[in-house]
Amino acid sequence: MTIQEWRSATRQLRKLFPVSIPVNIRRFHSKRDFPAVTRFDGKVCLVRINSTQTDSEQVSSLLHEWAHIVVLDMFWSHGEIWGTTYAKIWDSWKVVDVT
Repeated sequence: MTIQEWRSATRQLRKLFPVSIPVNIRRFHSKRDFPAVTRFDGKVCLVRINSTQTDSEQVSSLLHEWAHIVVLDMFWSHGEIWGTTYAKIWDSWKVVDVT
């Protein structure tokens, strides 16, 4: 995925599912086996997506992390509210299909 495609995807996600806190999204290269990590310092969320994944895996990781931020679920449970939100984001994304 090119940087232009990635930026387009993140802009579209922000437009479809706006959040009330600032979010910085970055891709990084890691050989460690984890798709994404999100940190919140009380003011800003930093979402890091492992760029060694396929394009579709990177997008899936981004949508997963974004669902946590949308519901302000900073303790990372995967409960019913998060699941419903993730499903809405995923369904909307399939309609947009920027990948």
